Amino acid sequence: MRSRLAFLLLSISFLTAQRRDPPAPSYSADTIVNAASGVPDSYCPYGLLTIHGKDLALTSNAVDFPNVNTLPVALANTGTRVLVHNRPIGLLTVSPQEIVALLPPDLPVGVSTLQILVNALAGPAIPIVVRAATPALFLQAEGVAALTNNQTDENITMDNPAPPGSEVVLFATGLGAMRPSPVGFTLLKRTAPVVNPVDVELDGVPVPADAILYAGLQPGLAGQYQIKFRVPMGVSDFPTVRLHSAGMFSQEGIRLPIRTTPPPATEEVAPIAVRFAGR
Repeated sequence: MRSRLAFLLLSISFLTAQRRDPPAPSYSADTIVNAASGVPDSYCPYGLLTIHGKDLALTSNAVDFPNVNTLPVALANTGTRVLVHNRPIGLLTVSPQEIVALLPPDLPVGVSTLQILVNALAGPAIPIVVRAATPALFLQAEGVAALTNNQTDENITMDNPAPPGSEVVLFATGLGAMRPSPVGFTLLKRTAPVVNPVDVELDGVPVPADAILYAGLQPGLAGQYQIKFRVPMGVSDFPTVRLHSAGMFSQEGIRLPIRTTPPPATEEVAPIAVRFAGR
């Protein structure tokens, strides 16, 4: 009897030693980045974030675009919520290693915190500074801005550049507040111009204000904006492009597929897919 009891106690002790509590989510200020540029410390209302880390979710899940009208603050079976300013924010994709999330449109400017919860396990509360705008351009390839023709929707690439004088469309995140503003994480199906003016600089020279046709929300998409403008005559081939808004600039060294002399005719151009940073 004693030997059986001793064996039972030994078994319980062994099983207890083998059982470990699941780890809390792990991330840092440097691994919370702008979803377009990959730059940390880039927070503004309605901005897209990518969070890299470990144990950020129990499993992977994603929003079923375009069959959604409102972004969820939780995705089934992941156990994940992301809190900013002590409020859950919108989620686009979630996995144990990466989260793509949308900040609220009414997020106040100033100091706040970001924290990830996986069920009852809490990651570190990261202090953040929310700015009015933190512009960043989406890319079609390394160092090349995603660009389309405003009139035909044709994709403009380095192999199929547009001439000066063309009306083109840039794609960005981090341009901040707009009017009208979305309610919570409801996706607007209409245009909404930004509140803070946006400048486009080509080779460091601002595009004239009357050549900026629209800067605002891209209808139906979460945290993505369009900047429509007419390319000035006389611009150099493949100029650098930067956005400027509320005292902040988009990433450096990005080229625009604009060329004065058209290249030889090529075959059909492949569709552009804007890339989230780190993907």
